[in-house]
Amino acid sequence: MILADKIIELRKKNGWSQEEFAEMLGVSRQSVSKWEGAQSTPELNRLIQMSKIFSVSTDYLLKDDVENLDPEQADLEWLEDRRKFSLEEANSYLKLKAESRPILAGGISLLILSPSILLYTALGAETENFPLSEDMATLIGVATLLLAVAIGVGLIIFANQKVAKFDFLEKEMIDTEYGVTNLARDLKEKSHDQYVFRLILGIGLCIVSAIPILMIELFDQAKTNVGIFIIMTLALVAIGVNLIVQTLDQREAYDQLLQEEDYSLESKRRRSWSGPIFGAYWTLIAMVYIAYSLYTDNWAWSWVIWPFAGAFSGVIELIGDSFSKKR
Repeated sequence: MILADKIIELRKKNGWSQEEFAEMLGVSRQSVSKWEGAQSTPELNRLIQMSKIFSVSTDYLLKDDVENLDPEQADLEWLEDRRKFSLEEANSYLKLKAESRPILAGGISLLILSPSILLYTALGAETENFPLSEDMATLIGVATLLLAVAIGVGLIIFANQKVAKFDFLEKEMIDTEYGVTNLARDLKEKSHDQYVFRLILGIGLCIVSAIPILMIELFDQAKTNVGIFIIMTLALVAIGVNLIVQTLDQREAYDQLLQEEDYSLESKRRRSWSGPIFGAYWTLIAMVYIAYSLYTDNWAWSWVIWPFAGAFSGVIELIGDSFSKKR
């Protein structure tokens, strides 16, 4: 039985309406309705309140396979496991995230743009009037690709290291001190309209990025022109992804402090398996990419491995979450 069903069952067992239960917790009826509809997950302090009101353990509420535990012992273990998180730390974290965000997005955009010069030179070298020989064009293209990838990866690593000391927010339970929840909630609500607008704009740019490819048929189909249109597509995707990454990264910071959405306590427990698996997965993909490219010397198109690998990683995560829930 999932958390939402347990809340409904325990509330009805005690004969309370949603309004009465909401008053006991000091929240709105809409919040209770969302919890019971599995649309959101209660914060840690609310879960502890519920465990005391219902006289059950927090483990019973959160773990689908737990029938019952001694509430006092379970809550004591829960409290001992939590890390205190102060308002000063929250402000420091949000500041570091704001500084690292454009660096991270820039690194990802650079990776998307990395094959641009290689595509242009490789396609252009097949035409008669291109100023470079095929070997020279390939050399310049591959060198530019590797340089862009190196810089892009470096930027991503640098951005992640800036906030590395707060990595525990992704997987550990925290006990936020006074003011942290209100700060994060206020910033999240104030940025909601901007969040929606930037997300729509970023996704829109990714969608319209197909237009330059479609325009190839309308213009001179020389190889160099094809390369330019492909670069235009990559540029639009890079800008769109940049917006999406920065927007989601900002929302992620607030959710981590609030322990909501993908960073709820239940989600942290379920996703504990993913770190080692994806570390090995992306290492394997990088090895396959380099080995295939060196063996075939097909640097112009071997980069296609990356978007396919990214899509497949989503499938792996969905499967992993499914198995995790069953456990």
